[in-house]
Amino acid sequence: MEEEVNPIERQQFMDDNNDQIPRRGDPTDRPHRSQKAKGSICKIRPDTRGTVQKGLLTPIFTLPNKTEAEYVIREVHEGICSNHLRAHSLVHKLIRVGYYWPTMQKDAVSYTRTCDKCQRFGNLIYSPPETLTPMTAPWPFAQWGLDIMGPLPVGRRQLKFLVVGIDYFTKWVEAEPLATITEKNVRRFVWKTIICRFGILRAFISDNGRQFDNSPFREFCEELGIRNHYSPPGHPQANGQVEVTNRSLLKMIKTRLEGAKGLWPEELPNILWAYRTTARTPPEKPHFD
Repeated sequence: MEEEVNPIERQQFMDDNNDQIPRRGDPTDRPHRSQKAKGSICKIRPDTRGTVQKGLLTPIFTLPNKTEAEYVIREVHEGICSNHLRAHSLVHKLIRVGYYWPTMQKDAVSYTRTCDKCQRFGNLIYSPPETLTPMTAPWPFAQWGLDIMGPLPVGRRQLKFLVVGIDYFTKWVEAEPLATITEKNVRRFVWKTIICRFGILRAFISDNGRQFDNSPFREFCEELGIRNHYSPPGHPQANGQVEVTNRSLLKMIKTRLEGAKGLWPEELPNILWAYRTTARTPPEKPHFD
């Protein structure tokens, strides 16, 4: 049986955050409000049933009390389908699973800053920021990037490599562990995991590895009308979308397994599930379309 929520505790939580909910009223009564919030109607409507609605056309969200909010953040951040998200993505995922409360952004920032694994396995960025050059795709699943990670700690069946493919439009990821990175294994991965599931694509983008740049793989792609594009050896960052995905997957392997790194092949489906259910930003439509 589900444990009933104490209505007094829920009402106390709502009262504590009542000042953060914009409501209709005289703008002179709330000089600290922005001009937009002063003249707008109430966009957040809590009720006594433990639900909340942010607008007329938005879904009805569950409004947790303080204890429930702490549990939900912990479960989404480091539970069964977690990948130790940053605060912004964590809030987005909380909303997607049906929860909302006024202080969720502040609570998410506070929780991620105190997470031990996030601090120990976070990405260290040494390069200065610069403007990125986007590589646009015409439609979903038309242009895929390919790359290989490894060698990783040896798992069962001597699995120590990971071949990764990512769609440039939807950011959908497919990956498969391999014991050896031969052309035959890569071609089987492309056929079984990408083409048989998403159809014949337009182009592959990869580095100049021998697994991708060889006569049998080129002939295989030519028979299906697929073009191959290779990043230059002097600038491998041209295939940056896959490199970013690889870094994210590697971080998730570290944070979920810590010392038992040899179990990564068994944990890979859970890692892919967590990655796929995290909000991604598809490329914007060009202005001339």
